[in-house]
Order: sequence, then C-alpha cells, then structure tokens
Amino acid sequence: MNKVILFIYRILALISHTTYKRISENYDYNMKRLPHELSDYIEDQDSLSSLRIGNCSVSFCGCGVIATFNALVSLKHTSDDNNLLKIISYYEKKGLVFAGKLGISPHYIKNYFIKNGFSVSSTSSDNIVTLDEFGKCYDTFICTMYNNKKKLTKGFHYICITKNDNSEFISHNPECIAFSLSSVVEKASSGKGKSLYMIGVLNEKNRN
Repeated sequence: MNKVILFIYRILALISHTTYKRISENYDYNMKRLPHELSDYIEDQDSLSSLRIGNCSVSFCGCGVIATFNALVSLKHTSDDNNLLKIISYYEKKGLVFAGKLGISPHYIKNYFIKNGFSVSSTSSDNIVTLDEFGKCYDTFICTMYNNKKKLTKGFHYICITKNDNSEFISHNPECIAFSLSSVVEKASSGKGKSLYMIGVLNEKNRN
C-alpha cells in the first residue's frame, strides 16, 4: 500500500503546476508577513497561518516545508539560501501537488536534501524492527506519516525527527519524545498513524 500511494503522489506532482506568477506573488506576500527571520525549530504550524504556499496557507498544507526547515536547523544548515520562504518557493516549483491542496510529494523532499549535498536514504517500510534499525543509522529524519492508517481520508503529515544527547528521538510539529524511531512516530500521530515514508539524513560535516 505504501509504495502505491508514493507512486500516485509522484505522478500527481509531475502533472501539477504552480505558475511562476503565483510563486513570485507568494514570495512577496510572505516577505511582508513573516514576523522575523526564523532560526529555531518550528513547533506550531498554526502560528504560520498568515503565510502562503501555492493556493493554500502554510497552516493548512505547509507541514512538509516546516519539516524541511526543522531538519536544516538540526543539521545546522540554515542560511539565506535555505530560509523558510525560499524553501516554500522551491517546493512550489518542484513537488507541490495541486497547488498545495494535497501537500508535497515525499520524493521531492528527499531530492531537496540530495541537492543540498547530504547523504540521504529512505524506506517505505512501516515495520517496527526495520524503522528502529533505520533510526540507528542517520542523524535527522523526515517522516511522511498517516494521520490515521485505518482512515486514509484523514490525510498525511510530515514531521522532522531529531536525536538528543541521550539517544532519544524527538519529533517536531508536534513535539514528542521517545526512545525509538517507531515509537516517536506513534506518539506524534496519537497512536493512530504509521510511517508511510521515512527519509534519513546524515550530517557529513559533523563527522569530519
């Protein structure tokens, strides 16, 4: 099921289109409404309701953008070229599905980090053992998860997952903490969801 949904999302992103006029207008609009330059994790998506992505608000469909930004904060890779507004514009050009009504295709989020020079891998498995082994191998994660695995109409949500010094996993937007990758996904979805697509990112700069 996971691979089928991912394939459909990939096709939908290919046939979707946001006009350059809309992208430019959104960037100017967002520039006037972003209260200040962001440098820390975004934990409350609703706090960005005044910002636009495609034809929607960031509070409605901006979780993929927020997860990308939060991952860059974790990887200490925030810069003027990777600020929130430029991330929005990037996905409006590549990956946005139906002008944001169905969010972002997960493959394009993976491609974003590859483009930025990180070592990246992914899995569409929701097996607990597989996920927890995957969690040992990477520094930062972006999970596309079902809000409710039994009710697909509840949609999907993107979260960034980081690790602390105690080897605990922390999700952002919402903020939850657990001792394994699979457990933090379960907590972030209030026990109803599962991982659809997990992206793992290595911060190679921190390993040199």
